[in-house]
Amino acid sequence: MLRRLAEGATAEVYEAIHVGLGKRFVVKLLKPEFTADARALERMRFEAQTLGRLSHVNIPTVSDCGLTACGRPFFVMERLDGHTLLVELRRRGSLPPVEAVGLVQQLCTGLAAAHALGIVHRDLKLENLFLGDPEGLRTLKILDFGIAKLLPDADPAGAPAPPAIPSQEGVPLGTLQFLSPEQVLCRPVDTRTDVYGAATVLYELLVGGSPFAHRTDILSLLEAHVSEPPRPPSEVAAQPIEPALDDVIVRALSKRPEDRYASAAAFSAALEHALTMKPPAEPAPTPEPQATPRRAELLEPLGATRLIVLVVVGAAVVSVIVTSLLGELRW
Repeated sequence: MLRRLAEGATAEVYEAIHVGLGKRFVVKLLKPEFTADARALERMRFEAQTLGRLSHVNIPTVSDCGLTACGRPFFVMERLDGHTLLVELRRRGSLPPVEAVGLVQQLCTGLAAAHALGIVHRDLKLENLFLGDPEGLRTLKILDFGIAKLLPDADPAGAPAPPAIPSQEGVPLGTLQFLSPEQVLCRPVDTRTDVYGAATVLYELLVGGSPFAHRTDILSLLEAHVSEPPRPPSEVAAQPIEPALDDVIVRALSKRPEDRYASAAAFSAALEHALTMKPPAEPAPTPEPQATPRRAELLEPLGATRLIVLVVVGAAVVSVIVTSLLGELRW
């Protein structure tokens, strides 16, 4: 073990080096005080097996798992270079729409792979999303499947065995700022729960804060998740947000799961469409109405025309008279 990288409620994460290979890895290790906790042991086993079955560019690779000499469960993951989205947002305040949407689309791609195995993450937040830069490519990785949920209709051939001890009933699992309404109400979750979480992540990247950041106490925050419509990002952000993007995010944050996008892939496709839509063209200016001319204004050009006609006619008469006289004189 080289150094501790992070610490959660039940586990610690260390950077380690493989003695034989000389290669660096990350080790997630259950805390000593939880080695006798059957529920914590099962969750650790389920997370390791979940990550082991998910081979995807947006999910860390697990290469080993087991028990330490003192009986502490662990599993070994690839070493990632970079930082979390929380660190990125604190540095920059907010991200431009194209960049933020691109990162959330990577998140949706990783979620789709997990959902295909019947696994719902249900704890999406900036701290659990890692931004790496391998070979100059900004790649997002989904971390911490510690409270992931295996759906009842998951294919047993591909998914890991569910935890032998289920989650405690009547207790919301997740992070307060990112809880979906169904999590707050302790109702069944499905893939649309992660759509809500992904939309909350995108909202925070664009705005610099969560949809209900103004709710400062726990009870009012939970109430807002259940009953308060979120303000469109464009009303809160310090940067312009197109109405089409507003609409997609607000729909993904719907209180009822059936009103959201049915899948992470559908949410990602809607985001792509919102970015490629051209803003409506500005309407052509309406010509100013012409004032109706007065009778005197209409008669003025007529008077001038009459004068010209009289002059021309008079000149013609004079010309005829002169010609006649000259003819007489010649005769």
